Amino acid sequence: MWFDICKKGSKSISTHAVNLLTEIMADGEKRTAEEILEAMQIDKPFRNLGKQIPTRGELKHYLAKHYSSGVFHNETGKKLPNMVRNASRKYYR
Repeated sequence: MWFDICKKGSKSISTHAVNLLTEIMADGEKRTAEEILEAMQIDKPFRNLGKQIPTRGELKHYLAKHYSSGVFHNETGKKLPNMVRNASRKYYR
């Protein structure tokens, strides 16, 4: 029992958040983690969002495991080989 609790770790997100993330990312747009969190908060304006919306760290951990990502220039939108000024990491399918 304790092994399962320790194995799970603290970087998991709820199934509701996974469904909401899948719904948001279904259009195929490239988004940053902050844009995804903002869309989650706009999409579900309820009082008890604390359990439904993951933290930024939990979301980035989940996105790194299940989605492709790349560094894109903020102004031109071109993919870059590594992080530079005026660039951000965006996630996509």
